[in-house]
This record gives sequence, C-alpha cells and structure tokens, in this order.
Amino acid sequence: IFRLWILPAWGQSLGERLYGGSYLPEEDELAQLSARIRRTEDASLLPEMQSLVRSQRKRARGWLELARLHRDVAHDDEAALHTLLEGANAVTDPEEKAMFLYRAGALAADTLQSPTRAAEYFSRAATRHPKTAYGKHAAARAGKA
Repeated sequence: IFRLWILPAWGQSLGERLYGGSYLPEEDELAQLSARIRRTEDASLLPEMQSLVRSQRKRARGWLELARLHRDVAHDDEAALHTLLEGANAVTDPEEKAMFLYRAGALAADTLQSPTRAAEYFSRAATRHPKTAYGKHAAARAGKA
C-alpha cells in the first residue's frame, strides 16, 4: 500500500512544492486564471490577467504566461512583445531580465520580422546582463538579427 499509493502521492506533492514554487497550481490564482483563459479561449479575460500579473510584478512566471496568452489566445504578437518588455522592467533578477529581453528579441526577429527591433533587444540584454546565460545568447544573436 505504501509503495503503490502513498509514496507516489507524496512524491507528486513534493515535486510540485520543489519545482513549482511554494504553492500548488490549484491554489494559485494566476495558474487558475491562465487555465481558464486557455480552456475557454476568452481573450476578454486578458485585462483581468494583466491586472493580476501587475499586482505580482516581480513574478516572472506571470509575465511569461501573459505573453503566451497574448500570442496563443488573442493572436496579438505585438501585445506579447510589449508584455515581455514590461516584464523585463518589472522583475529584479538579472537572469530573468535578460531572458525577457532575449525572448523579445527572438519574437521580433522570428515572428514579427523586425530585425532592427530584434537587434536592439538582443543588444540590450547582452550589454546590461553580459554574465547571464541569456545575455551571452543574446550577444551571439545580436550580430545575426
């Protein structure tokens, strides 16, 4: 019984705590709202999501999820780009700041076909956060954008 029922349930709970943060997805308002928007594909809920993300400004996951929802549900790549840039200004961790700028550059280059903007975002990530992994990747792409 222990090996078949208790141990797997305990392992799942432990994994969610260690890798998902100090909350369970079903207890997290952001995760619930995101799932609801995806399930219903209701883009009219995006302002509510945006408000929630802004109330938790330093939480990178919120900005990433909001950008994905702009792309996947609203099909608005410009809004996704703006969200990534706003996230870069909101978070405090240098690696996260560089990640947002790198993703903004990749979106501008690969989807929006805007090499000038892509080069600007890659350059910003590379110069402001040169020691981060995303800063190094951005430096490598800055000349190719």
